[in-house]
Parts: sequence; C-alpha cells; structure tokens
Amino acid sequence: MRIHLQSDLDRFGFYRALATLVARDIGWDKVQWHIAPSPADPSPPDSATDLDALRRLPVAFRDTMHLALLHREPGRHALLHRIAQRLWHEPRAWQDRLHDDHILLQEWQRQVRRDMHKTKAFVRFNRVSESAQAADRAEYVAWFEPLHHTLVEVAPFFVRRFTQMRWCILSPSATVRWDGQRLHAGPGASRTEAPPPDAGEALWLTYYARIFNPARVKISAMKREMPEIYWKNLPEARLIPTLLAQAPARVGKMLASTADTQRRLPKPLPEIKAIDPVGSLAWVATAVHNCDECACAARATQSVMGEGPATAKIFIVGEQPGDREDLTGRPFVGPSGQLLRAALQEIGIGIERVYVTNAVKHFSYDMRGKRRMHRTPAQADVQRCSQWLEAELMAVGPSTIIALGRTALRAIEQLAGFVPSVSPPDRIDLPPPSAPRAFERGRWQGAVVAAVAHPSALLRAGASPGTEGYQRWREELRQMTRQRVGPHP
Repeated sequence: MRIHLQSDLDRFGFYRALATLVARDIGWDKVQWHIAPSPADPSPPDSATDLDALRRLPVAFRDTMHLALLHREPGRHALLHRIAQRLWHEPRAWQDRLHDDHILLQEWQRQVRRDMHKTKAFVRFNRVSESAQAADRAEYVAWFEPLHHTLVEVAPFFVRRFTQMRWCILSPSATVRWDGQRLHAGPGASRTEAPPPDAGEALWLTYYARIFNPARVKISAMKREMPEIYWKNLPEARLIPTLLAQAPARVGKMLASTADTQRRLPKPLPEIKAIDPVGSLAWVATAVHNCDECACAARATQSVMGEGPATAKIFIVGEQPGDREDLTGRPFVGPSGQLLRAALQEIGIGIERVYVTNAVKHFSYDMRGKRRMHRTPAQADVQRCSQWLEAELMAVGPSTIIALGRTALRAIEQLAGFVPSVSPPDRIDLPPPSAPRAFERGRWQGAVVAAVAHPSALLRAGASPGTEGYQRWREELRQMTRQRVGPHP
C-alpha cells in the first residue's frame, strides 16, 4: 500500500492517513510512505472527525510525534506508524521507556528541539538594498540551513521578535515570509536568492571581534553551543579561526601587564553639622549623585535622593529605590510608593509635608529575562549609604522617624546616637489581626523611631486599599504620626 504526502511538512496528511491505518488495523510493514517531489502548503483536515481515531493514543505520544515529524530521517513515518499501531492495542505500552522505538523517538524529538533553538540563535538578517525592494517584498532577508524541517515551526518566534519588520527567511526545504500582517510559508529556495552582506554585517563583525575574550576561550564548549555545521551560515564564523590563533598571545600580553591592585578607599565625608540645615539638603543631594562607593551604583541608572521639605516633622525611611524610582530619580513613585501616598492622604497628612528617602540610594536588582527584579541590598551597601541617611536626618531634624521594613530599621539603629527601647518587638511584619499598635523602637537625637511593614510587603500579600490588611497597616501609620504634626490644612 502506497501513501503519498504533499511535502516533508505535510503533517495533516500524515495524521489523516495514520488515523485510517490504525482504525483499520493495517500493519506498518504493509505501507510505503512517499513524499511528493514539489513541496506545497498542506491543507487542514476537512473536519475534526478525520482525526478522531488518534484520540485513543496517549497525549504524550501525540505531542512527541508532532515534533518528530520534523526530523529529516526518511523512515520517521514508518516508525511512528509502528508505535501508533502498538499503542492502539495497548495504550499503556507508552510507559515502557526502555523500548527501542521509544528511545529512538525521544532522541528524534530532542534533536528537533535543539535544531529549533539553534535556528532562533543563528539566523542572521541582511537588509535588502532600496533599489531591489518592492512594495510587497521583504526588507530584511536571511539564508539559513536547519538540520531538520524546523523553519516553519520556528517562524512564529521571529514574528513576535520582529513584528514591525518585513522579513523573509530562505532555506533549501522551505521559505517563510512576514509582510507585517500575515505569515506566509512556501517552497524552498537556493542560496543565490539570498542578498549579499550589508553594512550591518560589517558592524556586527567589528563588535564580535571586540567582545571576544581570549582568556575565557574553551573550544570544546564553544563548539558544543555553536556546532561547526552551522558556521557556514554565520558571518562571524570567518573570524573564529583567526581569533583562536591569536588567543594565546593576547592572554600572555594580558598576564604580563601590571594590574592595578590598589585598594579604593571611601571618600571622606565633609563635616555637615556646621552647614545650615536648609542648605545642607542640596549639598547632600550633590554628594549622593556623585557617590559610586557601593556595588549596586555601577548597575543603577542613577542615585535617588530623598524628597520633601527641610522642616518636615515626619521622616520616612524605606529600603531602596525600585525600578520606577531608578528610572525617574524620585523616591516612592512606584506601586509601593503609591500605596504609601494613599495611606498618608487618608490619614490626613499630605505627602508634601513628609520627607521620604531610602536607606540605600541605588537600585539593587537581578535580571530575569528582560525584567529587573528587586534584590535585598547587601549589608555592606547599607553601611556605606548610612552617611547619606545621617546627613539627611541632621538636615531635616524631624520629631518622628518611621522605618519601613527591617533593612530601613537596621540602618537607623546603626547610626551614632540611636538609643533603643527597653524591649522592642523582635519582628517587623504585617500588623496582627488584633487592635493596631504603634511599635516604638527607640530614639535618635530626641526623635521617636518607630517601625512598620514596608508597603511592598502588603502588595506581595495581596493587600490593597479597602482590604483588611491595608486598613490595619494604615492604622499603624496613624498611631505613629498622631500628635506629631498638626491637622492637614
């Protein structure tokens, strides 16, 4: 029995044929699979009932089969038919992971997944010259030779990545094109249809040569992540042999150069007490913006100075700037800052009457994909920034200092002149369900030091204005600020 498929990508045709074969119990050894000589876009099945027979097969096998069909092995259709026939009669046979067919199928799936990953990593676009462009033609074209039939499967990734571009990727077995609105798949192309290198390729080669670090070259690891079979499609591959040959000499030159091992000492802090309190805030702001002593200063966008009137009676200290504060240069403008501002407004104290700042003046974070995620600052960074916190306190001279969270409280407790309470609570957490209490932790230069949970802790716990946790936390703030300032005008 001979079954013809339209192309190597005709998975729907294979599914329809396989459903008929297993339903009629036709043996795999009685079928010959043939691929049509001219690839064409496969059409979807006419109705859902065409594939109903395959629903008796295990879901895990169907998912594996979907990727294994993209493998270049000519005998893949016969193997999948053989496995499907066995699972049709005994679905639990899929749990036999040591069966030779199961092992081979899993290996094909792994190879296809790896090829899909390498396709995403190694496709290089060239811009087509304006004279060669047409209204319906791609602006960027790439030539790539995947090891398997994975280009059409990976195409949606490039649509998401380059949505605003008009591009085309050519390969020997298939072509995909994005016109800005719709993705088109077509037959394969030849290398001569790909455009020549453009100015962007020369810029990329210069950049690649500059970032090449000869001291960290591991040829086996490099070839494992960038297999040589893909080098013919990579413009930077032309530089690799030369860069590898030059690596030993460059490393020797680096080792022979004298290293600067002199320890950087912290900059001395000028005397602040003699400066006028109102004018000293401007001085502190200048010093904070020029500070680069902590480790997180090098990665942050900018330092974030405190904000508020120099005569404020309430002084609020947070942990560190967040992502939005780092970008704007202002404290407490992110989600937790908005929660704090809302609570103060409900209490009757406008944010313009309060001085707000952070124990650490730079954003400390970890990268997770493209997002900068908050990371608790190191104790060493808190100690280096304590000089700026003390300078702000001396310039403002508040009567009440409110610490938001443990990091802010520890920073205040380490300041000279802090006198702790006799028996302060051990933890700073969300207020208990009982009646709210203001936790007084001690005094600094006559000012009362109190502690409450950071508003970000409420956000992580799911609290928002109107919830019970938020209301308890707001009452804590009311207890701390009672009789410290006059009524809101």
